[in-house]
Amino acid sequence: MPINEKYFNRILIIDDDYISNMITEIMLLDVNLAEEVVVFLTVEEALGYISSTCFNEWAAKEECPDLILLDINMPKKDGFDFLEAFRILSSVHVVQAVIVVLSNMSDKREKARLEAYQVHSFMSKPITEEKLSKIISQRVSC
Repeated sequence: MPINEKYFNRILIIDDDYISNMITEIMLLDVNLAEEVVVFLTVEEALGYISSTCFNEWAAKEECPDLILLDINMPKKDGFDFLEAFRILSSVHVVQAVIVVLSNMSDKREKARLEAYQVHSFMSKPITEEKLSKIISQRVSC
């Protein structure tokens, strides 16, 4: 599925699984989906990056992520902690990031918790080219 145009300027991957991140990053770059892919193994690192690049008075719009691929199940702070902090930060500073939750989550209560946040979609792991196509088609139709 090589893509003729980059749909995203910057994609963030937030997942504690190093191998999964490496595979996803390679796939995203291989299909030419984004100018840049930035990977974080912890919620704290991702929030620090977003705070310093998007949520300050000198932030350039192109520094902010267009797409965030977020794992829910992580040690210490999890994806829900990220979503809550991101909601608070983005209530003050407008960021138009599409958030896609990637997980093997099967708990209906956890899926219901996601409805409280501005999550674009939920996809089971691993990410595939077919799932990437779905993200693109949903973004283009918006």
